[in-house]
Amino acid sequence: MFKKEKPPPSQGSPGERLYAIRSFVQSIRKEFCKKTGLSENTLRSWEKNSVPLSEKGAQRLCEVLAKEGILCTSEWLLKGTGASPLTQEGLKRKFDQAFGEQEADEDLEISREADLFLKKYPHSIIMVVLDNAMAPQFERGDYLGGASIPFPRLKAHLEKACIVELDNPYATLVRTLEKGKMPQTYALSCLNPLEAMNTPFLTEANIKNAYEILWFRRKRTVSHAG
Repeated sequence: MFKKEKPPPSQGSPGERLYAIRSFVQSIRKEFCKKTGLSENTLRSWEKNSVPLSEKGAQRLCEVLAKEGILCTSEWLLKGTGASPLTQEGLKRKFDQAFGEQEADEDLEISREADLFLKKYPHSIIMVVLDNAMAPQFERGDYLGGASIPFPRLKAHLEKACIVELDNPYATLVRTLEKGKMPQTYALSCLNPLEAMNTPFLTEANIKNAYEILWFRRKRTVSHAG
């Protein structure tokens, strides 16, 4: 149960957002570290920005936060971009006041579905689509859940839309996985290049992780927020 109603702010540094969201769930550093498997020194360094929050660390934090009832993306933690953290009780109260009970109930439903998905698939990812690069298959604001694909099995997912984490530069994208020009390499493409916030095409993608999309949710209600 959440006691604070305001979700963490998007502005500031990754450490400030991490501290804000930990404060939001009212979890002391020692307790939070026990849940995430992080050392207190590591968490303290991230929150104080003396050591940059890592990509792997951000993803691990998002997995743990989902189990606490908060749907958060690694993009938001690292860059402050994209959808703000989606909570169960706190956000439900906020949406009840602004948009009515119907939309609030739907966000609560999405949060619960995402939580169940992460529990069912231990090596998984939840993300919010940030553009219309893959429309009409996936549109801005859609929620996706992906299960990790072992690299030897990537060939079985050619010509399919996957969630892909790139190694350099860092990005998490939804793209169609295609065969690269060289053996054992892969290319990424989208359906609407002009709608892409990030690189629409990559001929030789440096893939860090790839995920098969097994959960997809598009909101029935439309937010009136500006």
